[in-house]
Amino acid sequence: MHDCAYFEAHGRPSAAILSEMFMKQAHYQAGGLGLNDIAGLLKPVKHPISDQTVAQLHGKADACFESVLEALMQGITQSAEDLNTPLLDGAETADCMA
Repeated sequence: MHDCAYFEAHGRPSAAILSEMFMKQAHYQAGGLGLNDIAGLLKPVKHPISDQTVAQLHGKADACFESVLEALMQGITQSAEDLNTPLLDGAETADCMA
């Protein structure tokens, strides 16, 4: 949710793929991060996730791919000028590389 809040605050579309069991927590956390309209951002997949095989994870990803793509495409409303604005400044980039 923190990533979604960061990207959305910077005018970049985002989507969160999460286990269906964590939807309530995602809504709670999103509200705390200032994401009030997140219904289109949340893409639940069947629980569980952590003990799945690679093939099962691919299946879950395939099942939500179209809805994630749709959410991202609907969120693209920035001008070309906005898209050329870096998301991270030099200090943040340095922190990411550490």
